[in-house]
Amino acid sequence: EIHWANKRHHNFWINTLCNAAESGRIDRTRLLRESILISVRNLDKLQTGWGINLFQELKPTVEELIIIQQELLTALTSPQSKAVNSILTILKKLSQEKDFDREEFIRTTPMLLSSEVKSIVTSTMSVLDAIGKKYKDSRKDICQSLVNVFMCKDETVQTKAATLFLNYADIGRFLYTSD
Repeated sequence: EIHWANKRHHNFWINTLCNAAESGRIDRTRLLRESILISVRNLDKLQTGWGINLFQELKPTVEELIIIQQELLTALTSPQSKAVNSILTILKKLSQEKDFDREEFIRTTPMLLSSEVKSIVTSTMSVLDAIGKKYKDSRKDICQSLVNVFMCKDETVQTKAATLFLNYADIGRFLYTSD
């Protein structure tokens, strides 16, 4: 298997593929897409990790990430937490870009915020916070997504969600006034 060959030969295949993309012998964008989509192909964690390592070694630019953002969002459905966390780290940076599809990302968050993996939940909230800070028009959708976090058993995660909710909710709508 290719990921085992890499261990014996110090990333031989990753280096070979990166060099081929750099020299134009293979399409770099396609390699980026395929390396990220490995995470949703029901492979084991070692094979998925190899694909993520290849993707990271390619060091995609912001422009390339914008081009493949649909694949990045698709990869959020990976059963492997390393892949999901790696993608969430990328999306946090990408979320500040004008062409980032923040509405589509927010639509994917209920699944992520219901995860049993704490790091996925907290990383997702981190991306939502970055979006909420920059785009006021997304705050209502962010608050609606955060409701899923309150089913989590971890109090620190619930507290962080409550803080985000209070930061971005239109609290005036929820308060009772006796005028």
